[in-house]
Amino acid sequence: MTIAADLARDYRQVRKRLFGRTPPGRKWSRPMVVPIPENRSSPAILRRILREVAIAHNLRPEHLTGPRRDWKHVRARFEFCYRAVTETAASSMQIGDVLQRHHTCVLYGVIRHCRMHDLEIPRGSTFTVRQPTSRRRGAAK
Repeated sequence: MTIAADLARDYRQVRKRLFGRTPPGRKWSRPMVVPIPENRSSPAILRRILREVAIAHNLRPEHLTGPRRDWKHVRARFEFCYRAVTETAASSMQIGDVLQRHHTCVLYGVIRHCRMHDLEIPRGSTFTVRQPTSRRRGAAK
């Protein structure tokens, strides 16, 4: 489904709940048509991206929001974070709410995905990730 179709379906459901019947004393010859604004940060769009990424990685969407930390799930989460940041106008807080993770996990996931695939870091992801050092913590200098 497209974004417009998702939004149109949601809009129809809301209108049906609000105006389930014709108001008294008023006859409508045809339904009112109200333009649907494109909301690029709606949770429906984020859930659609989550579903697409889960299918691409042979997982279920619940697996991406769950507690598992094996590489297969983590890599899929990184991809979801990257796609959500680049394809929507959602903030890292909104994306984190869908993933049930902290917003800094979303920023970290975007940066890791960009580094793994040699991509440019997108808008707003200015989160500094320290490079691993060869020294152990607490070792003598």
